Amino acid sequence: MKKTLFALALAAMSVPAMGARPAAAQDSPCVECHAAETPGAVADWKLSRHGQMGLDCSVCHGTHASAADVGELRAVTPDTCGNCHADRVEQYSKGKHAVAWA
Repeated sequence: MKKTLFALALAAMSVPAMGARPAAAQDSPCVECHAAETPGAVADWKLSRHGQMGLDCSVCHGTHASAADVGELRAVTPDTCGNCHADRVEQYSKGKHAVAWA
């Protein structure tokens, strides 16, 4: 019973309030432009944990001012993820699924 209550409490804490959107998500120039250009990517991001936390694209990809300088964006690699998730990247790198990185 205690395990069930604990699991339910954790689940409730991880779900944002209905209709609540992080301020960074609402004000992000990434979202403003990409909602029209790549709506599927924006929809996926909004459902992601990063989107729910208000971390916009620029945290991992960097920024660009226009379509002309899109080449300035960074590709996301395990090293990028390791900036915030070092333990998880290390664990993943030791498993068979990390072969895809090569």
